[in-house]
Amino acid sequence: MVGPHPNSPEAVIFSGELMVEPLIGWSGIILFGSLMPSHTGIGSSPMGINGIILFGSLMPSHTGIGSSHMGINLFGPIVVLACLAEELRKALCTKNVPAKVYVGMRYWHPFTEEAIEQIKRDGITKLVVLPLYPQFSISTSGSSLRLLESIFREDEYLVNMQHTVIPSWYQREGYIKAMADLIAKELGSFDCPDKVMIFFSAHGVPLAYVEEAGDPYKAEMEECVDLIMEELEKRRITNAYTLAYQVMMPPLE
Repeated sequence: MVGPHPNSPEAVIFSGELMVEPLIGWSGIILFGSLMPSHTGIGSSPMGINGIILFGSLMPSHTGIGSSHMGINLFGPIVVLACLAEELRKALCTKNVPAKVYVGMRYWHPFTEEAIEQIKRDGITKLVVLPLYPQFSISTSGSSLRLLESIFREDEYLVNMQHTVIPSWYQREGYIKAMADLIAKELGSFDCPDKVMIFFSAHGVPLAYVEEAGDPYKAEMEECVDLIMEELEKRRITNAYTLAYQVMMPPLE
């Protein structure tokens, strides 16, 4: 998401998770995470795919997230993911890739396990696991990958299935250019675009994940910001910028 900060007249907020093209030569793709605009290049997909899973992380109402008093509607993102899956299926068909697309959530319907069962019923034989999170973190993509690993290990059908995992794709040219396009567009809405501070807002992860567990998220996020700013510089956009991480809940260092 890119747009003027409501409380600051000269600020641009960047916060988003976009998708990228899958790989060639596989019969299924699993996608984890959030939503994506079509101009990131999704649809210039691989040959030989016949199944795709989109994974999300919506929270059930008993967590407090999505309950009506908070004004958050879970059905909106679910509908968007369903539409996204259909658009991806159609885009692949235009490239002679008769792929099926599945949506699987980590914490809400349709669950990962439900998507896996449908894959088995459809006889998928090759699978690409592709997160919707551009940067890898053990708390996001890693959580879903660990679940998949346990499911595959215990299932006779899945244990021998040919599959590959794309852990992150923040460096891809289509993604970098898409984000630069969004930022450039929003900068144009200000009276003095060259004086706007570009603010990159990223999910926070505990410091222990980075220093003790080797989580690459912080390094990948910082490299991603550098790549976006390099792309903007090619367009003669040299605004000041900063990167900040959202506070964990409960607060952790």
